[in-house]
Amino acid sequence: VNRALDQLEKKGFLNRETHRVSKRGRPACFGVLNDSGLNYLGVNRPGKGSFNHQLWQDLIARKIAAKGLEATVEGRIKGSSKASDILVYSAESGYICIELSLHLQNLISNCRLNFKAGAAKVVIVTKNKADAEKAKNMVANDHSLDKYAANIVIHTIDRYFN
Repeated sequence: VNRALDQLEKKGFLNRETHRVSKRGRPACFGVLNDSGLNYLGVNRPGKGSFNHQLWQDLIARKIAAKGLEATVEGRIKGSSKASDILVYSAESGYICIELSLHLQNLISNCRLNFKAGAAKVVIVTKNKADAEKAKNMVANDHSLDKYAANIVIHTIDRYFN
């Protein structure tokens, strides 16, 4: 496998990227097709966001589904044009929108749009504790979210790792 990855990387079809997928140990290494590789295969880039974003969406959705809940990647609350990174539904809790905030961009607007669409709760997932603190401050300083404060949860991706 490594020889094949080496050749594809040497020919410019993929890049190796390392990403954390567990709490312990080294980050995992992935061979990620780049634009040249996708063009050669005649396919478009699947999904939305970076490889890391899509990887974490998949990990979180699988963990939630393993608990017996319905989790949809890039899901929309019925009647809304706003897609959440992961939309979770349960009869008990209603709609929970999970937003991966790797760079803290659009954090506030995502919260507003999710609540406007009918979300009962918004979960913001950050890459580390420092970003989680920044996200908490951003939410606390935006008074348009004051009425939703009890329904906004912020934590790190580590919560979803084994």
